[in-house]
Amino acid sequence: MNSTLSTISLEQYLELEERATTKHEFVDGQLYAMAGATENHNLIVGNIVFELTLVARAKKEKRCRVMQSDMKLTIVQPPIVSYYPDVIVICDDSDDNALFKTKPCFVVEVLSDSTKRIDLTEKKTNYQRIDSLKAYMIVHQDQQLVELHRRLENNTWQLEQYTDGKIEIPCPSTTLTLEQIYAGIGGE
Repeated sequence: MNSTLSTISLEQYLELEERATTKHEFVDGQLYAMAGATENHNLIVGNIVFELTLVARAKKEKRCRVMQSDMKLTIVQPPIVSYYPDVIVICDDSDDNALFKTKPCFVVEVLSDSTKRIDLTEKKTNYQRIDSLKAYMIVHQDQQLVELHRRLENNTWQLEQYTDGKIEIPCPSTTLTLEQIYAGIGGE
């Protein structure tokens, strides 16, 4: 018995996703339904979007746009994937597709039990294939811990872990504190 899964193209996925009532991520021809998020997850995402949007609007030299989890990030070189990151920062005016982005400079994922394995492995590997990406930040929601994977000038990646202090964000160029990221979590 042949149990191969049928695959769809990126174009079919994008067309289906426009009409879908549930969001799906696309990985090399396969669709994966997304689960809902917790209150802490939403608070953390909102805090990061708020802080980065304030900075992006104040910076005049480059038009950075901060988007949250309803915008797809698509990698078009094989394996083709399309994810819904929790936060995406785009500072490239040519990245103007209304349905998905391909040239982020900064991506954030907030870990949850259901996404932890994929965020720390598959997504990290795929995000690091994006030439424009300067950093990938992973925020733990069950403890105050932030992991920042930063691209170095020699195109290698450096892991920085934060349990306090300031985190330098590459675009828009700013710093975030753990107090800003975790504001409103656990009675703070």
